[in-house]
Amino acid sequence: MSEQKKEKQKFAPGFYEGIPNDVYHGGSLGTSSSQLKKFCEKTAAHYLYDLTHPKPSTEAMNIGTAAHTMILEPENFDNEIAVSPVFNLRTKAGKADKEEFIDENAGKLIINKAQHAKAHHMSQAVLTHSIASALLEDTLNEVSVFWWYKDLSGDTDRDYKEMMKVRPDALGLSHSVIIDIKTTNDASFTGFSKSILHFYYHLSAAMYLEGCNQCKPLLERCGHFAFTKFIFICVENEP
Repeated sequence: MSEQKKEKQKFAPGFYEGIPNDVYHGGSLGTSSSQLKKFCEKTAAHYLYDLTHPKPSTEAMNIGTAAHTMILEPENFDNEIAVSPVFNLRTKAGKADKEEFIDENAGKLIINKAQHAKAHHMSQAVLTHSIASALLEDTLNEVSVFWWYKDLSGDTDRDYKEMMKVRPDALGLSHSVIIDIKTTNDASFTGFSKSILHFYYHLSAAMYLEGCNQCKPLLERCGHFAFTKFIFICVENEP
């Protein structure tokens, strides 16, 4: 029997705390800014292909995920990420130990000790930075926000609606700032400005502000009339 495709979860408009990252990204209905970026320079065919052919994560992406978790949700690190010991794969016992480790940590992101060390140093670079640490001192982290898109034409007679979604890294409680942590190979002003244009981070920033500012319960939860700023905290992924 072929494995049945899991049905994606539906969320009503609003904000949700505690939704696992994998459920938000791949297991929930809604269009994210990462998906919409395909339409900036590509086609609808590229968009549809990526929906059905997700790309495997790279080493840099895994290190970035680990660093994000250390910075924003350190209490969830052991539940979401496993650090693999070194196995002697030249022996049957070593191979068996590796298989057992993988089985015991099914569903977790597995990284090695060198990747863990790099992620730790990156997280410390952020958490010991005077401005970055102050911004992250009083925040609501990894909240998922869903809303129905309203087009500028005001047409409400369509047979369909598009659910939008964003998951900001951190929302200020003592300040009206949305924070996005980016790992990069060049955090200089010139270097990261190029990354913003190349990866369309400005599109994400605009969508995050729109999504959060139209969610009144979220604004009430954070104690703001509106979020007025969007700030990137950039940390380089090489020493």
